[in-house]
Amino acid sequence: MKFLPALPTPEGLPQPEKGEHEVLALYSAYRSEKNKGREATRKNRKKLFLQLLGYYAVVLTLMFAIEKFMGVRSANISIFILYFALLPLLIARLIRYLGPTAIQTGKQGLRLHWAHFFKTYSSPWIPWHNIDYASSDIYHSLSMKFYGMDPSTSLDITVDVSNSEKELKDFIAKMRLFGLHHKKPTSHSRTIRLDLGSFINPDDIPAFVASMQHFLPQERFDKSISEKMTEGGDRSYTEIWLEQFDSTRASQLLEPLPPGSIVGGGKYKVTEILAAGGHAVTYKGETTDTDKSSSSKTIALKEIVLPVAGGAQIRKRALENVKREAELLQKLDHEQIVSCFDVFSEGHKAYICLDYIDGFSLRKLIAETGPIEEARLLMLAGQMVDILGYLHSQSPPLLHRDFTPDNLILKPDGKLVLIDFNVAEQREGFETSTVVGKHSYIPPEQFRGKATVQSDIYALGCTLHWLLTAEDPEPITASHPRSIKGEISSATDDLVARATAPDAQARFKSVEELLTHESLAELELESPTS
Repeated sequence: MKFLPALPTPEGLPQPEKGEHEVLALYSAYRSEKNKGREATRKNRKKLFLQLLGYYAVVLTLMFAIEKFMGVRSANISIFILYFALLPLLIARLIRYLGPTAIQTGKQGLRLHWAHFFKTYSSPWIPWHNIDYASSDIYHSLSMKFYGMDPSTSLDITVDVSNSEKELKDFIAKMRLFGLHHKKPTSHSRTIRLDLGSFINPDDIPAFVASMQHFLPQERFDKSISEKMTEGGDRSYTEIWLEQFDSTRASQLLEPLPPGSIVGGGKYKVTEILAAGGHAVTYKGETTDTDKSSSSKTIALKEIVLPVAGGAQIRKRALENVKREAELLQKLDHEQIVSCFDVFSEGHKAYICLDYIDGFSLRKLIAETGPIEEARLLMLAGQMVDILGYLHSQSPPLLHRDFTPDNLILKPDGKLVLIDFNVAEQREGFETSTVVGKHSYIPPEQFRGKATVQSDIYALGCTLHWLLTAEDPEPITASHPRSIKGEISSATDDLVARATAPDAQARFKSVEELLTHESLAELELESPTS
């Protein structure tokens, strides 16, 4: 789902009353569809071109037939056909342009606003008691198909007009002129269809829906609305919901904890910030002396900010993702995989307690010191193979899906430790997996959402390329570090190239096969399943 940049509220629109569920959302179906049209894929543009070509082929055939059999001059008939061909398109554009520019909800109900040209028109309030039901649907309108757009998610609001005021009845009767009147469910009700892709500001979506959910009785609000908003789309509604926070609390929630803060019911104390980005912060901390039987222990504390907007269901899903990561780590027992010993939530934040790893990520190490020597690289490669071998030997195999220099920590003793299992996945099949990971380290099958054990091997090869060259590899391309550094041996270059082959058939099938390569065959390594 693509959105236009946020815009200021147009002049002439009323300001909503102060209150948590008083919402004024900017809306424009014309602008949104125009934006999505520009973002159409090459395939859709080709389809549109062929449709237009076919249309004009039919027009030319008719022109020829009419001129030949009826004797009408082609110039006259051309103007006639062109006029009637363009008129519906011009009318459709005008209707889109005259559509509502804002939608408002509040204690009084729901209403629409039009701020066009020199006049602002506001519909009468639709009281909440006149709204029979609010539901969502995935739809693909004729205009969307014409412009090569993807399906959108609608919010369908069914209004009971049987006991409405005359002003409201008149307005509902005219909705079809503005492309809002979707269907006529019964003789006394009408449905207003709102396209969620037409909200100009993405943060208005959760606020608008939350407002409706607050004012409508539970039996008149379809619970699947929130569920459908967390599925599919160019830009998934999961991203939208998790990125939007109540404006009065967002800055407080995203602000890192100061050193000395106590969390976990008094069990853990924050000592310093290690990293921060997005909606997560990693702290260095220590256990407190609440447990007199054990001494203080240095820990790493990963903090994840949970969404405030969107309701309990969205917050629950976010918390489940955090718990899933903790549970995956707690099942693993390998000295080179970070250990997790606690997970908890406080307010709108969740925490994962991990063993503190003293060292630097391979990303930071190479960025500061430059490429490493080939002999040292092969020793690190052997450790990576051992770590992946352990993960892939689980039943079912555990895919890390983000095996990159950022998530491999090199300790002072030369040992690598793998961290961050936020997107790791363990199940029998991976056909419905989501697309995750860093673009330069993702093979084609992972881009399609079908990661396999070979996907982790691809990321391993990309990581080796980074270590040898201090450059991220080119996405979806077999990496040849020797083309950048001529002193790299052909054997090591071949190792990286085969590990990063875009075609999975040409790539190593498993870490066991990777170990048989001549570059690693003579290394004294433990069994990858140990």
